[in-house]
Amino acid sequence: MVSGSSTLTSRLRQVAWRLWTLGTTASAIWGLFAAVLLWLAGAWLDLLWEMPPELRLATWAVAALGATVAIGAVVWRTTRSTRAATIAFRVDRSAGAGGQIVTGYDLQTSGLGVPNPEHASLSRYLADLATDRAATLAGEVHLSHAVPMRPLVRPLAMLFAVVGVIILIVILLPGLATTQWSRFVQPFDDVPPFNPIHFEVEPGDVAVLYGNRLDVFARPEGGPVDEVAMVLQAADGSMERLPIFPESDGRWRAVLERVTDEADYFVSVHRARSPRFHIDVINVPQIEEVRLTISPPRYTREPIYDGPLPRDGITGLPGTKVVVRARSNRTLSGGELVIRSEASTNNVAMKCDDADPYWAGGQFEIDHDGSFEFRLIDVDGVLSTESFSGAITVLADQRPFVRLTEPKRFSLATPQATLPISIDAEDDYGIAQLQLFRSLNASRALPTDIALDDPPPRRHYDSMQLRLYEYGLQPGDEIRLFARVEDNNPAVTQGAESEVVTVRIISQEEFERMVRAREGLQTLLSKYREAQRRLESLAAEIEKLRKQLAEADPKSKASEDLRKKLQALLQKLKQQGS
Repeated sequence: MVSGSSTLTSRLRQVAWRLWTLGTTASAIWGLFAAVLLWLAGAWLDLLWEMPPELRLATWAVAALGATVAIGAVVWRTTRSTRAATIAFRVDRSAGAGGQIVTGYDLQTSGLGVPNPEHASLSRYLADLATDRAATLAGEVHLSHAVPMRPLVRPLAMLFAVVGVIILIVILLPGLATTQWSRFVQPFDDVPPFNPIHFEVEPGDVAVLYGNRLDVFARPEGGPVDEVAMVLQAADGSMERLPIFPESDGRWRAVLERVTDEADYFVSVHRARSPRFHIDVINVPQIEEVRLTISPPRYTREPIYDGPLPRDGITGLPGTKVVVRARSNRTLSGGELVIRSEASTNNVAMKCDDADPYWAGGQFEIDHDGSFEFRLIDVDGVLSTESFSGAITVLADQRPFVRLTEPKRFSLATPQATLPISIDAEDDYGIAQLQLFRSLNASRALPTDIALDDPPPRRHYDSMQLRLYEYGLQPGDEIRLFARVEDNNPAVTQGAESEVVTVRIISQEEFERMVRAREGLQTLLSKYREAQRRLESLAAEIEKLRKQLAEADPKSKASEDLRKKLQALLQKLKQQGS
């Protein structure tokens, strides 16, 4: 009778397997239905409010979680319904056996259906009959009757309904379906929310040189628009709404006059917007600091200037060396230095400083009036948009100056006199040579060098005594003196001469006669000045009396006295003037 027991167990296993298969299939359908429904709910919410990428990504997690919960719930219910006792009861009810299959299963599991020497033979026989009967009845039940397909109908119907709605949306609103699918499949990509209005934006992603202007054009399509805006989003997340104006060709135009920072931008109208585009700034080198080293020619002994551009620009003598150095905000490869004058234009390459790549410099010599201008070039070969310029003024090395302060231009001297000579010479940068020339009676002038300090002074004053008695001069001789000076300009030596001083030799008697005549003239002049002072005093007193007489009564005694005083003063004035 063992065969009956085995047959019943096998049949119940077949029913349990079918029930498990249908249950897991239903759980998968319910899980898929829950995932699709939750995803559609997230897409619907995204239509109402533009969800951030994190929430769109979370929608997938919520849908997966919902599917897992639905599958778990159905699998748990299926597991409970596949227990052997439950299966035996299900088969017994489907066969209408009135409990015979359940009784046979109970006898089998309780051990009574298994032959045992300890049992009575009758009990063994009856148990085997019950088990065999249960197996026979269970075998007569069709599996589809014991476990029908009905549990799959409801989830399939609901899933097909949802899929049908999705298909309908795809057919009627393909743009909506494509947009929402793209937004959730690629949540971190910039896919604008669905809107019938969309934009064609130029230039899209763009790279702009630092400080340059950018024109953005947008053409809206899909419906009429009255107002379009451009939104600029800075790197820190702050947003700025910029005006955008219609063009005659149907496009709208926004202008960024000066682009200095990277940013994202998009065009919007109401809830419709374009994708976000990126503005990349090509940083051009900026000139942050300029230093000049101006080295005058060595002979001038002027100090070397090192600092910013002087207020009046670069000034110096021909041959002055100028080194221009500039610092930038970016590492440099060099620069372009242009020297302009009326006669020519010279280009000088600026080289990067090996010690500090943020500095570049170039040098030139001053030779003409003009100007200079330079721009910097960074390591990427980008030329700075701004330039630095200044004026160049060439100074002139002035001619030196010399004069004889003593003696006077025309002087007299006796043969035994000692003649004082004073020389005053100056130059703007240095006196290289100073000489005194003298000649007698129009003979060739002979020079006498005057010692100078080292280094060459810019001004020199010297005095000496010329002992005429050492030369055996005679009255009537003439001595001519003049001084010559030369500067220290090594390129072109410049010189100058003083006026010629003439000294005539006279005799001692003539000199004394001239002294006496001068003394007599001085005495006469002294008397004349004294008389002049007296006359001026009388004239002032006479004028005072005239005023008093004009103010007094002509018939009064005081007026008569004033007239007498006035007559006396006039008489005295005549005597002094005769």
